[in-house]
Amino acid sequence: MIPVAKILQNGTELVVRRARVGDEHRFAEVSRLCYLETRFLSRCEEDECSSAESMREWIEEMEDAQKEIQLVALVDGLLVGNGSITACLDRKKMKHKCDVNVAVLKEYWHLGIGKTMMEVLMEFARGAGYEQVNLNVASDNLRAIRLYEYLGFEESGRELHAMKHADGDYSDFVFMTKFLI
Repeated sequence: MIPVAKILQNGTELVVRRARVGDEHRFAEVSRLCYLETRFLSRCEEDECSSAESMREWIEEMEDAQKEIQLVALVDGLLVGNGSITACLDRKKMKHKCDVNVAVLKEYWHLGIGKTMMEVLMEFARGAGYEQVNLNVASDNLRAIRLYEYLGFEESGRELHAMKHADGDYSDFVFMTKFLI
């Protein structure tokens, strides 16, 4: 099913595919912009993962992974978002579950990009043999929570004051789980 191409509601073309070497500079820029545009993400611009070099290393690591994947979302050829499935821990008792993450530039919200990436990622997780997919979402990100519930995720816990923002305010994490079996 990967890559996936579809026409979005605004008439543009969405392609969701595996990240590949050559994407790292735009990937890093999109990540940096996402961190600046919203308080919903747990990372900020200063976090080391935002560099093109670290993105290239991550992409190279994911290229050969059998049970993990890094996707990018392109609209009319421009990288505007990313999503991943990663193993929870490299421990025998935890190999049945994985984590999912998705981020999309704010200018491209409400077009179905996040939903499409989540659907592709859920299909990948199923095919990789995972039984359970986990995510955490900021408690004030109500649109994302509604999307995850629509996709079959259920709240499985909370972490109070999980993120402290620059203004001194806090956001809780809502832990959500989807069972694939």
